[in-house]
Order: sequence, then C-alpha cells, then structure tokens
Amino acid sequence: MNRNRMNKKRMGRARVLSRAAAGMLAAALCFQPMTALAGPAGDSSLTSSSSNAGPGGGSGSSNSGSTGSSGGSTSVSNGGVSAVTSGLGVYRVTENEGIGAIARGVDVSYWQQNVNWSQVASDNVQVLKKKALPDNVQFAMLATRFRGNVDPFFAMNAANASQAGLRLGAYIYSYATSVEMAQQEADFVLNLIKDYPISFPVVFDAEDANTLGTLTQSQVSDVINAFCKRIQDAGYYPMVYANEYWIANKIDMSKISYDIWVAKYQQKYTYSKTSMWQASNTGSVKGVNGNVDIDYLYKDYTQIIPGNTWRTIAGNRYYYQNHVMQKSAWINDGQNWYYMNAAGNP
Repeated sequence: MNRNRMNKKRMGRARVLSRAAAGMLAAALCFQPMTALAGPAGDSSLTSSSSNAGPGGGSGSSNSGSTGSSGGSTSVSNGGVSAVTSGLGVYRVTENEGIGAIARGVDVSYWQQNVNWSQVASDNVQVLKKKALPDNVQFAMLATRFRGNVDPFFAMNAANASQAGLRLGAYIYSYATSVEMAQQEADFVLNLIKDYPISFPVVFDAEDANTLGTLTQSQVSDVINAFCKRIQDAGYYPMVYANEYWIANKIDMSKISYDIWVAKYQQKYTYSKTSMWQASNTGSVKGVNGNVDIDYLYKDYTQIIPGNTWRTIAGNRYYYQNHVMQKSAWINDGQNWYYMNAAGNP
C-alpha cells in the first residue's frame, strides 16, 4: 500500500473515531439525570341543545407553581407553534363588574364555532348590561371535549388564539363518577394539549348533575382531586370550575386546595377564594358570533406558571421553553444539555 493510501485510510479511521466520540458525548449529554419541575363553554353537548353549559357556554346554574416567566419577547415559536411570554397588560377598570380584576378573558367551545381571534385580541370595549368595559381580551380558556370526543375547534382555537397574542388555558366538562374516570379525563386532556402553548390553568369543570352531581360531596371532591393531581403531576397548573351552588352544596371544599374559577351571573361572586370569575354567558366580543362567556382574572398566572419546564405525559418526558414543546432541537434545562427528538423526547 502506498503512503498516500495509508494516510487516507488513517484519516478515514480518525473521522470514524471522531464521529463515534461525538456520538458518545451527545449520548452522555442527553441521558444526564433529570429533575422534574413541577363549565366553561361546556361539553353539555351530550344533548343537541345549544344552550350554554359551563365555561365556553356555561349554564350558570393553592396549587404547586414554580416561578413563572413573564419577561422576554411577546411571542416565541417552534415548529409553527407560538406562545405569549410577556406579563399581563394593565387592566383599566371603570365599572363595578371588573373591580379588582387584573385581566379580562373569554372561554369558548364548539358552540362559538369559527372565532376570529385577531379581532378578539383587539377588542377593547366589551358591553355587559349596556356598560362599556375597556381593555383588550388577554386570555382564552378553551374547551377540549365535545360529545365525548376532541372538540373539533380546539386545535384551530389554540393555534389562532396564541398567534393573536392571547394566553391559553384549557378545560374539560366532566362526566366522571369515579377517581379512575377522572384520571382518564385528565389523560385525555394532557394528550390533547401537550403540543400547544398552554400558559394558563388546566381546569376540571364540575357541574354535570346527571353524572358527577349524583355523588356525595366527599366523592365529588375525591374525583376533582384525582383529576387535578394527575394534571399537576404532569407539570401543568390545575384549577376547578364551579358555580356557587355547587361550591356551597355539592363539593366538600375543605378537601379542595386548588384554585377556583367561579361562575355567577347578574351579580358578583361571594366565594372568598376566587381566582377567576365567569361573570356572564351573554357577553359580546368582536370576532365572536353571538354570545360568549366573559371572565375576569384575579391571580397573575404569568408570574406563577413556568414557561421553561419538564413535563411527563403518558410516561414520556418533554421540555417546554417559553411554554412551547421543543422538538428536533438541543435544549439546556439549567443543569444539562439534551437533544429533543422529532416527537419531543430527550
């Protein structure tokens, strides 16, 4: 073998060894031990009635949170998904309905159909009982289920609302009558929302009289806690939606430690630990055809819910940066580097 061939062969071996070393280094980096961080327009839809029930169409009838990320640019994207990362804007209250609130939002479901989220985000006058309330809508709570299946408008609402600059939360109108069913509902929600920039709470809607409502107060609380714990263990921020009748008569509130989203219309809520208030199911907002639920916020989740965090869903680990799942990218969680594959796994 001549010297040139020998040199080329040595160089080839060196390249192979170099690639192998790089591969071992990447593997070592990727597999460092990780520490996990830790109603509304309802699915009253088992009937064909279009009357509101729960968030997003309600019939009116302290959580774990790591330090949130509120600074930075107003939105970030990865793979076409965007999220709002700035803090809440100033909410100027001029009427009694909004006194004490720090932001105004909406909750929607199948019943609102095609929402123009750009118009919703620019809506700065909402009329309630013929009174104008200033300031833009800043968040949207989205229904996840309709007639037992994924709400057909969830993906569109999540993508378009986040692109329009709104912070996103999600909820499920529950039919659970056992702890196991509540956990299954939580798994359903987690599997759906994981690919979207959820930066507000994930909510259990407690109001269905024919299922959850047949249980004792203690049993209802057990079902609620089972759902919320599953959501919290995954790395999201759980919340409970209920009207004041349910709070007073159907739920053993002494067993509930999660934030409460209260529904009460015509007059202000009286429940003392309210974090969010659904004040109307007949509100009017630009970009939404017909009535829409109006919500007032009293707790700043942009300061509580972390934008950068690990989550565990169905046994799989994902890393979220500025609320967006990272895919086909290197990430640093503050301790180690990991490569996240196309499915978002390290």
